[in-house]
Amino acid sequence: MNQQEELLADRDILIDVQRYFLELVLPIYNTIGWVANDQSTEWLRTLLQPSILSAACHYDHPECIEAARSAYRRWNLNPTLNQIPANLRSIVYCTVVREGSRSEFNFLWARLQIESIASETWNLLEGLACTKDPSLIVWFLDQHLTNGSVIRNQDSLLSIENVARSPAANRIAWNWIRDYWSILFEKWGKSDNTLGGIIEAVSSRFVTVRQRDEFKTFADSIIDKDLDFFTIILNRSLQVNEQPILTLNYVGELKNDTDGFYISSYVRSSDKVRRYLVASQMEPIAARRALPCFDEPTFKATFTITVEHEQQYRAWSNMPIESSETQSNGWLLTQFQKTVPMSSYLLALVVADFDCLTRSNTGRFQNITTSVCAQSEKKDDLNYALEIATQSIRDFEEQYQINYPLPKCDHIAVPDFDAGAMENFGCILYRETRLFYNNRTSSSSNKQSVALVIAHELAHQWFGNLVSPAWWDDLWLNEGFAAWMQFVGTNKVHPTWDLYQQFIAQQWLAVMQDDAVSFSHPVNMKLTQNDQLTSIFDDITYSKGSSLLRMMGNFMSEETFNKGVTRYLERHLYSTATQIDLWRALGKQMSDDNIQLPTNPNLLGFYRTNYDVRNWKMIIEQLKTDHEKLTIIERAGLVDDVFNLARANILQTSLVFDLLSYVRFESAYIVWERIIAGLSYIEQMIASKSSDLTLYEQFQSYMIDLIFPIYTQLGWQQQPSNATDKWLDTLHRNLIVSTACRYNLDDCVQHARLLFEQWFNQPSNNSIEPNHRSIVYCTIVRLGSRAEFQFLLRQYQESNDPQEKASIQSALACTRDTELIRYLLEIHVNSQLNIIRRQDTLAGIRAICRNFIAETECWTFVRSRWRQLFKEFGGSLSFVDLIKDVTARFNTEQQLDEFERFFEQTIDTNAVEFRAIIERIRANTQWMEKAKPNLAEWFMNRTVTIRLPFDWIPSQYELNFDVRLRTTYPNNAEPDTLFMGHTRIIVRCNRSTNEFRIHMKQLQMSSVTLKHGDTSSNLIIDWTWISQSEILICRLRERCATNEDYVFETEYTTELSRDMAGFYLSRYNISNTSTGDIITHNIAATHMQPTIARTVFPCFDEPVFKAKFNISITHDPSFTVVRSNGAMLDGGRPIQQPDGRFLSRFEETPPMSTYLIAFVLTDFECVSRVTSANIEVNVCGRPEAILNGEGDFALEVSTKLIPYYEQSYNISYPISKCDHFALPDFAIGKYSKL
Repeated sequence: MNQQEELLADRDILIDVQRYFLELVLPIYNTIGWVANDQSTEWLRTLLQPSILSAACHYDHPECIEAARSAYRRWNLNPTLNQIPANLRSIVYCTVVREGSRSEFNFLWARLQIESIASETWNLLEGLACTKDPSLIVWFLDQHLTNGSVIRNQDSLLSIENVARSPAANRIAWNWIRDYWSILFEKWGKSDNTLGGIIEAVSSRFVTVRQRDEFKTFADSIIDKDLDFFTIILNRSLQVNEQPILTLNYVGELKNDTDGFYISSYVRSSDKVRRYLVASQMEPIAARRALPCFDEPTFKATFTITVEHEQQYRAWSNMPIESSETQSNGWLLTQFQKTVPMSSYLLALVVADFDCLTRSNTGRFQNITTSVCAQSEKKDDLNYALEIATQSIRDFEEQYQINYPLPKCDHIAVPDFDAGAMENFGCILYRETRLFYNNRTSSSSNKQSVALVIAHELAHQWFGNLVSPAWWDDLWLNEGFAAWMQFVGTNKVHPTWDLYQQFIAQQWLAVMQDDAVSFSHPVNMKLTQNDQLTSIFDDITYSKGSSLLRMMGNFMSEETFNKGVTRYLERHLYSTATQIDLWRALGKQMSDDNIQLPTNPNLLGFYRTNYDVRNWKMIIEQLKTDHEKLTIIERAGLVDDVFNLARANILQTSLVFDLLSYVRFESAYIVWERIIAGLSYIEQMIASKSSDLTLYEQFQSYMIDLIFPIYTQLGWQQQPSNATDKWLDTLHRNLIVSTACRYNLDDCVQHARLLFEQWFNQPSNNSIEPNHRSIVYCTIVRLGSRAEFQFLLRQYQESNDPQEKASIQSALACTRDTELIRYLLEIHVNSQLNIIRRQDTLAGIRAICRNFIAETECWTFVRSRWRQLFKEFGGSLSFVDLIKDVTARFNTEQQLDEFERFFEQTIDTNAVEFRAIIERIRANTQWMEKAKPNLAEWFMNRTVTIRLPFDWIPSQYELNFDVRLRTTYPNNAEPDTLFMGHTRIIVRCNRSTNEFRIHMKQLQMSSVTLKHGDTSSNLIIDWTWISQSEILICRLRERCATNEDYVFETEYTTELSRDMAGFYLSRYNISNTSTGDIITHNIAATHMQPTIARTVFPCFDEPVFKAKFNISITHDPSFTVVRSNGAMLDGGRPIQQPDGRFLSRFEETPPMSTYLIAFVLTDFECVSRVTSANIEVNVCGRPEAILNGEGDFALEVSTKLIPYYEQSYNISYPISKCDHFALPDFAIGKYSKL
């Protein structure tokens, strides 16, 4: 309807059409009306209502207009109480302003000035835009450009659009836009809040030739100052195919911003002299900063480069040197050979005092000179790079049967380089860390990174250089191919590295998460502005692009794929191509080879797979039973799928942890890499300062339990029994050890401390293995003092090894000291301090912001330093990643609001990337709302398990009981069954943990302490009793030290049980023969088997936890027979206490389980005998039974059996006595105990 109205604007027939539209709307209007709907049951009706009411009022339905006026009048009479439903306010406001006078407009404007709620602000602006008054329309438009206007910058463009779309205001808005275009462009033309929306809105009602001509004149008058165009007016028109020569002289300035031609420097370690050099980085559109040029990839041309420089320097460019002549001023004039046709972004120039390692016979025809160059002092670190470069260039020539087209290929390490490397034709530039490898100081991951990056850049010589994208929207044809071929090429050099498995983890599965947000983009992305270009150098372009190529290669077969790619390259040599050209070449080759697309084994297809809960459970059972039934890649895919489906709230997070229950059997690197990557998101969410500390501590304990078996298996060093350690084993070991130390696994931390201490005491001799340095450094900074931090910072400043500096820089970010965090942030942006190289600034700040402790400091820092950061690094390919890292843990509405306000106030941003970040924060918030309760329940259920972990091992108990019971009471009164207990247990920390767990049930605890040795400090913060598992969980203020002894003590009260379990009340009756009265005698006895000891005293109530027991009981003197496992001390007699009660103490038991603990308090009689081995045997029972000889047979048998068993088993009975009690109440026929 709106579109038809726009097309019929100013036509007489429009009135009839509007009447017709009203007839269409009225039936549903009469059904829906203005009555509020129940959103829980009528959601679609709720969504439809505003559109119907708006149409009815717009088409002048009297009832609708009156209803709007009535709602407005109620509000106008009481402005503080707006009862208009929120979803209908803009309709009411628009209607009363359109149909009313200045009074309604002024009332809404007054409300706008005091309104603070964003949604209501927008309702008011929509209403104000509906005025028909010409003077008010102009006045309202002017307010959008007024300094200090109440109209927020974020709302201005859309508000102007609303005015422009209004039939009454369209012509006025058109004139106003033309009059104020320069101001509009200055204000918003450089931001991502495009002015195109205003132009589209105002021109939507243009239907006449006059309007078309007006618009064309206006469009021709607009000059975009951001296109970087230099316009030359010629004195005559050029003819088609004419080739004039354009000569331009100009002056530029070398800056240290790593764009275009720029200046760099390094300090020579031999004499501490700073040396300067010139380098270049032209991609994507920085060639224009070095020279006037046609700076688009499609405009290929030849280049002849000449450079004048001092004789102490050498010069490198894309081609070999043609000539070098000494000038009259003593400088050298170096001219290079003419290049092949190439794009301007591939132009390269380096002027430096570097040395090179060179091989002149590389390539499959030995006609290519390959050189690797760097500071002369670093030349020895280039041997590995030269090996990779020479083999890879031959491999790529052979694979695609297309020769490398240049006579040489230089690889140059530059001290300051923003990207990892740049594929300039014949002159590839690198960060030093991407080209240097030293087998004494470089780690395995450094070595792999060097190989992959060199292969990546050499692949570009074909994909990007020989054949370039026609425009940057097809950048993935460059980067996707290079990102895939770096694995293909390096796999040929190092086939034992299992690089295809690594690709799945590092590229394929990793990028799926980035591709899951709605603000992701296709690999082919339409670009219309220069400031959009850096945003496409992202994981979607690289990793998703390479994943698509892997998928095609696997579907088509490697042979067919390679033939198709060769066809694509040959068709477009020295030219440009689009993705359609690639699909056409591959499709033609598939047709020639008669290839059909297969199914999806081993993750050939780029998609995730979900199952119903039943099938997930079956998969979990299969993994537990025999996980190797699935391939490593399939297991990695399952793990990654379940994590990410849970992250999207498609699956419950608890299912993730159910699946991970199998991993104690898992040993594959890429599976563990995906496990740890998946768990890192959960940790980010629950480790946030806004989250639940207890849940995070439970997660940390879980991580220690999860990582401990594989850590024990791999350790820090290759096992002596495994002489053929594979490459992935080294990477796997580093991953697991790093994770173990990060979660403070005691053995890992102690080993790291030992290694660091050796270096700390001898700074000139760093014996820490390169693979372990980043792990050791981070662990020590995180857990150590400022002394260790300052030591590492000093080492960073003194080191001239770029990879060592990178390890230390990353480790310094691990500190938990907030003052040091603020200091680190400052030195990264304070160039006057000259501590951090500019190229390393963003990476360093990102590392700091990934530290959980730094969340608040980083967010504050980025907001306060935004202008400086954006000015200096906004053009960097990784700048947006800084914002991703800062906001990675944002998961609350408050943090979402804060970031949205930051986005609104920050116009110099990539809107798409920022909106994607907003979506991620919103997804995090939703995950916390839905998944966190499920996760907490899972951890609670994990806690509910009836078994105790082996974190603590008891060695000795001291049990003291004060029993209030007496044998008899006057008139058989109800007995006092209260008893008090004091338990002291010596325990050893078996695994470092911040929890102490012990069994306990039905005990009223009055005090609970855990102390380390003889210290007086209680380590317990608080405790919680879990009724389902009957476990007392004590949270500790620090993790326990492995193999150290601690003392657990508790005091409590409880009652004797009456159900013949635990410490219970038993009774028997005796008749008084003279009076006939029945006298009830009370007994306190025990029955602990199987898990009832926990109702008597806190204990490790499992058979495996054996310990020695020292037992003492304070009791009433009426109990004449008091026994326990050990013989009574103090001469076999109780000690009378000051209050007249008795204290019975017993010998320490041998190590035994809790279910065997026993004690009895009674007034029984006993008969005794001694065995041949001098073991005292007692049989005790009711006095009349014993006096009648009813215990004699039992005594005789037991006295003989003990020696018999001793002789049979050749093991002595371990205690000096053995008591047998015949109890009147006992739940089972017999109970074996010492």
